[in-house]
Amino acid sequence: SPASLGGAMAGLSESLLEREPKRRRLEDELAEWGWRDYARCALCFGRRPEAAEVSQSERQALQELRDRHCNLPFAPASAETDKQLCAIWNAAYPEERIQEADNSRRWRRLGFQSDTPRTDVRSGRFPLDQFHYFALTYPERLQHMSKQALDLDYPLAISCFNLSHMVVVYFDLYDSETVSPVAGAHQAG
Repeated sequence: SPASLGGAMAGLSESLLEREPKRRRLEDELAEWGWRDYARCALCFGRRPEAAEVSQSERQALQELRDRHCNLPFAPASAETDKQLCAIWNAAYPEERIQEADNSRRWRRLGFQSDTPRTDVRSGRFPLDQFHYFALTYPERLQHMSKQALDLDYPLAISCFNLSHMVVVYFDLYDSETVSPVAGAHQAG
């Protein structure tokens, strides 16, 4: 009957949820060698390869990156976001300083896809934090790259966001499932 089938499906769904395997982290994968690893190492001349050792301090560093940096949500309307966007713009174009990160065509010059820079930050706060750090630490380099990006017609800001996202995906630093901006890209390990 349809009712018993529905009950059986609900029971099956619950049992599948209960048996869902715990997600393995990159550092756990590195610690174990599988048959593919041995096959890749066929030229090891009889030496058995050792599994990568991930120290406790390295595990803690990865966890800190996950907890304190890579998984923070992006708050588009926050004062912090406004300050970061202004600082990035002012580092790239010091002769055109701004006090507010309002919507404007100017953002396209810096390589955002639209007049609203907040809509280009799609994978959490980390990529914006990285771009902000770059702008404050290397303002002359950012100015040079901004001019070069305009001449070569490539979106600098979006490229920086994508690179940050790719690094986080590659090193398995997101807590949730995500897709790399590069089709077929693999994780470290």
